[in-house]
Amino acid sequence: ESHAQRPILNFETLDLLGDFHRLLGHDGPHTCVGATLMAGDSRLGYLVVDRMGAAGEEEMQAEEMELIAAFASQASVAIDNAALFTSQREEAWVSTALLQVAEASARADRLEEVLSTAARLTSLLVGVDHCALLLQREDVFELAAFHPDAEREQVLESAPHAVGPEEWPPLAELMRTRAAVVVEPDAPLPPALLHTRQSEEAVAGVVMILLPLLARGEVAGAMLVGQSPDAAAFTEQRIRLLGGIADQVALAIERAQLRE
Repeated sequence: ESHAQRPILNFETLDLLGDFHRLLGHDGPHTCVGATLMAGDSRLGYLVVDRMGAAGEEEMQAEEMELIAAFASQASVAIDNAALFTSQREEAWVSTALLQVAEASARADRLEEVLSTAARLTSLLVGVDHCALLLQREDVFELAAFHPDAEREQVLESAPHAVGPEEWPPLAELMRTRAAVVVEPDAPLPPALLHTRQSEEAVAGVVMILLPLLARGEVAGAMLVGQSPDAAAFTEQRIRLLGGIADQVALAIERAQLRE
């Protein structure tokens, strides 16, 4: 493409305060031009070329402008292709992870096995530190599976291990919106999810997301995942994977309901 199609910009007029050039360490006189990096109608950034010396003395020639524009065009294609490759790789990762959960769920004979397997695989595949699955029983949500499960017997024998929406605002919001809810790090957890001092210390400051388990259009349970604030952020792909796992669990709950 020519620079007429991919405009050459005079960065002198875009950097009136000189911040950009001070960042580059170019405080002296210079000639500066740039070309927009475009992918379709999306602007990816700019290719900026500086020529040091008295401004105006070494103006860019037409051939140089054409070369800058052509290089910007090629760079735009390379950047766009790299982003597409990354997106496709992440899509493949999500699909493979969901297939593993589906296969593991299909091998389980009982709903309890499905929930336990899903909690374990969620921690392994998504990389979260904690995963708890709650099933709705009448007006409360009962803790049905969790990972890590080092305190499993102690937790299951202790009481209470059920929580109602009126006791925990994030659960009430999930019931109302039927969508994922981000739990504030400093928000207190209900006793149903805190049975020992060790478990309370383990979730201190943890970033948590509560996802609905929808069976036949109704909230049949919830998935609560958490990770330390120092861990990798919950990216769009990780949240999509969590949503896919929640859908797999909800499907298993629906099948169990149909058998009852």
